[in-house]
Amino acid sequence: MSDILRNDPAHWRRELRETFILATPLILGQLSSIGMNVIDTLLAGHLDARTLAAVAIGTGLWSLAIVAAIGVMLALPPSVAQLAGAGERARIGPLLRQALWLALALGIALLLLVRGAGVLLAPIGIEPDVAAETRKSASGCFSAKRLSRFTSHFAAKSGDVLTVRTPLS
Repeated sequence: MSDILRNDPAHWRRELRETFILATPLILGQLSSIGMNVIDTLLAGHLDARTLAAVAIGTGLWSLAIVAAIGVMLALPPSVAQLAGAGERARIGPLLRQALWLALALGIALLLLVRGAGVLLAPIGIEPDVAAETRKSASGCFSAKRLSRFTSHFAAKSGDVLTVRTPLS
């Protein structure tokens, strides 16, 4: 019987512990990504519905771009594994460099697409004022005036800039 299928509790505990150690950074990364979206929603909700809508649409645009980039870049690990398994380790370095160039080009292309996606918002029924705010949100260019308005609004509502209050409180 293979080692992986044996019914030894100590073996299974060791395997689970090692798997958890490997999975911990992935779990934390996913939780932090979800947490950032929750925080964005909470903070945008303190301003107004238009800003909340713009942040939601902008997040959707960026999420689409990120998923597309991840999908393309997921071709790298199997290629590296195949080369390593075939004993062709010398070909892994050039493959990695090629993947880095691809990631750079893909990142620039997706950045330009997301920044230019604002022209598509009106034809799909997004209100002009929300579309304008979405372009700012998607490009990450909230103005200093907007930030100042947000912090003063947040401080007035909560009494302390560091206190997070939900819209229901």
